[in-house]
Amino acid sequence: SLWNPNPIGNPNGGIQVVGRDITLNQSQIAGATTGSGQGGNITVNAARSLSLGGVNANAQAPSAWIVNQVAQKATGNGGAVNIQAGQLTLQDGAAIETLSLGAGAAGKVEVGADTITASGTVPLKSPLAPFGSSSSRIASETYASGAGGNVTVVARQLTLKESGGIFTNVFPGATGRGGNVFVNVAEDITAIGAHPLSFTPSGIGAYTIGVGNGGNIDVSTGTSHFLEGGDIFTASIRIAGIPGTGVGNAGDITVVARQAIDMVGAYPISPTLISGIGSFTTGSGNAGNISVTTPKLTLQAGAALAASTLPITGIFGDVKQSNNLGNGGNLTVNVADRLTLTGINQFTKAPTNLGSTTLGNGAAGDVTIKTNHLVVQDGASISTSSQATGNAGALTIQANDILIEGKNILPSAISASALIANETARKFYGLPGAPTGNAGRLSITTNSLTVRDNAYVNLTNSGTGNAGQLSIQADQV
Repeated sequence: SLWNPNPIGNPNGGIQVVGRDITLNQSQIAGATTGSGQGGNITVNAARSLSLGGVNANAQAPSAWIVNQVAQKATGNGGAVNIQAGQLTLQDGAAIETLSLGAGAAGKVEVGADTITASGTVPLKSPLAPFGSSSSRIASETYASGAGGNVTVVARQLTLKESGGIFTNVFPGATGRGGNVFVNVAEDITAIGAHPLSFTPSGIGAYTIGVGNGGNIDVSTGTSHFLEGGDIFTASIRIAGIPGTGVGNAGDITVVARQAIDMVGAYPISPTLISGIGSFTTGSGNAGNISVTTPKLTLQAGAALAASTLPITGIFGDVKQSNNLGNGGNLTVNVADRLTLTGINQFTKAPTNLGSTTLGNGAAGDVTIKTNHLVVQDGASISTSSQATGNAGALTIQANDILIEGKNILPSAISASALIANETARKFYGLPGAPTGNAGRLSITTNSLTVRDNAYVNLTNSGTGNAGQLSIQADQV
């Protein structure tokens, strides 16, 4: 390892490593801020390749690690981590990151490479991996009052698989804000699947499990593929029985793809991990807003583009806190050419969906869609909904032509609703016998609207709230 624990005693500060091919196998390059001074930077420049990985059965840290940290009780800000490489590979739970365990802010992380691949997870026992595993990542984390660092990644191609990710997070009880994530990829981003050891989806994330707000995510690329559970997400997460969790707000998401975005399916081993882009809250913090801009957007086989507020998802949340939930974020989608939603999740039978929902007292966000051609088919849906006490959001669609056709387990639909959940869902989520929230307003403006083969457009409330308003302006229906 290369270790720089005392910047005060090292007036030149920092660590610099330069080479053609650099490999870290079960080893680390580490710096620390231990007092009140500014931490030194870590710079690694690999002209051809930088590879981090290796498996150690007794690992107490990531398998290979480039890290700059603020120690406990330190008040000085941490140094940055700067990486330049031709080909960058992280595997076996390797990490490039900054973190703060004290009052000083974590340093920024800046990574530039032609191609970047992050994949794999390693089991370990470490306070920095509270869920028993460590996924390959480029990240910044805060565990105390110090803020997280911003993470910037620039590449020609980016591949994230087997729980590989780029993210920032705020851990339970931490009051520091999470860092923002900036990803600029010239050609293609692919995020696919998860690792069966962690069930963490591959992708780009910013979340808070603490008091501090989570960071924002800004992604710019040519094309994006989210497959078998790969995703982009922000979240405010409450953990049952642990105070100081789910208090901070989730950050906003902005995605611009110059050519296309494709989202397909779910993770077969854990089908509730669905491909897509989303922001959610299981805590008192609010979910973030989502903005997606691209010429072509396709959602298939149960994928989702959604903002939601719900008492529990997976192992996170507390069903007893359904009356103490934040609001959902707004969703804005601008698709210059064609927006297509098709099919259902083959495992859970949930529809491919674009929309917002609330399963608690928090209000669902508004959904605004602008596109040239809109197609919803084979059981897919665009919706805003409430199944609890919170109000559903407004749904506004502007398109040149709209086709809604066919059914699967359920009909294809565009809807704004407040529906009574089935008994199993009511027990699982702690929902009331009937919703009391209002259904949202549904507004459609188009030249041509075609609804056929058991599909529908509607606005309904099965509970005690208002059914909202339905407005359709079209030259031809």
